[in-house]
Amino acid sequence: MCSSDLAALKDKTLTFSEKANEAGKLYAAIGAKEIAEGVSSQLQVEVPEADVLITEPLKTIGIHTVHIKLGEQEVDLKIEVKREG
Repeated sequence: MCSSDLAALKDKTLTFSEKANEAGKLYAAIGAKEIAEGVSSQLQVEVPEADVLITEPLKTIGIHTVHIKLGEQEVDLKIEVKREG
């Protein structure tokens, strides 16, 4: 990835629509692989799964922040998880 990729990710939000229970807990967690695929499909930037820095998979509806490593730099990326349907 290059600096133009960094600019393409800055201040962007990735959106996922997932099945969740009434309490807002997802039936299937969103991990680094799904986030990398989402960045590719929604923002047209190729990010290796290993460059998605999350402490644990996303398991709830809401706004989350993950870090994407771009060489020596990191950028924060907002992830909005909505209830499907």
